[in-house]
Amino acid sequence: MKDEVKEPITYFSVLQVISQGEHKIGKIASKLGIETKNLTSFIEKLIELEIIERKVPITEENPAKSKKGLYFIKDNFFNFWFRYVFPYQSYLETEKYDFVLNKIKEEFNHYVSFVFEKVSKDYLLNKAKLPFTVRKVGRWWGKNVEIDVLALGENEILFGECKYWDRPVGLNVLKELKEKAQHVNWKKGERKEYFAIFSRKGFTEELLAKAEKDKNLYLFSLDEF
Repeated sequence: MKDEVKEPITYFSVLQVISQGEHKIGKIASKLGIETKNLTSFIEKLIELEIIERKVPITEENPAKSKKGLYFIKDNFFNFWFRYVFPYQSYLETEKYDFVLNKIKEEFNHYVSFVFEKVSKDYLLNKAKLPFTVRKVGRWWGKNVEIDVLALGENEILFGECKYWDRPVGLNVLKELKEKAQHVNWKKGERKEYFAIFSRKGFTEELLAKAEKDKNLYLFSLDEF
């Protein structure tokens, strides 16, 4: 990056804020104490360098003009480095490794949960056996509602929830997912709906029994990936 841009420290600061979970351009600017209009050129350059990407809800018909764009670091290694190495360089340089290691341990499951979402989307797109052809996969968000995974076919839609928990996932997660699905207006009234839950530690007996009867419900455990 030092070969590609001037003021690399500003770019590094932008990437640090994104890695810590701020994805709206206004909030990134606020964290950095600069105006949004002054941040735009840095964001555009990072996209040009293919370090970050702009994402919109998967159902947006005109992504380029959508006002719902969020910004994410594309590479998992970059994301990890700017979250756990860049902010703690002084600790690492003075060999205070335990502090940094404890910080990683405290947050690691939460951090990995977002990577788990990516893996789940890749699995749906490339390997999962579904009764329809998946045209695209992504996330969806609206006002106060987020859905981890959305897969679209011609008239089919699959709503997915990813749980990187230390315990099996139960029926309550499916119930919440179905409630959130009602907020998605894509082809409402004519679409065929499916639901999927991705779990690190499997599923409760009640949810497994539900999946046996409900052919529109798919359960994927991490062992299957």
